Amino acid sequence: MPSTVVSDQANDPEKNPAPYQITYLLPPTKADEDKGKNSTSKTSTRSVSERLEEDVRDAKIKVLANLKQGTEDERAEWKKIPVSLKAEYPNYTPLLA
Repeated sequence: MPSTVVSDQANDPEKNPAPYQITYLLPPTKADEDKGKNSTSKTSTRSVSERLEEDVRDAKIKVLANLKQGTEDERAEWKKIPVSLKAEYPNYTPLLA
């Protein structure tokens, strides 16, 4: 994206005796490049059913993180869920911790 810097004082010889016009080009940020590469390569190599399964797994883990554990019954129920998730997704690294 080319940009040009022009000062408001460009025509005032006392404040700017030698005016220069500067044009520069900003490269895309590394995050934008990585984001574009990852989204196309991941989605093209996985099927719709695999992506759906991963999204369901991630949603279950997110719900688990937000569950309340205020009472003894809630804590008992909460402890059952990680066990079932570990059994269902044994190779998912975040669940192994």
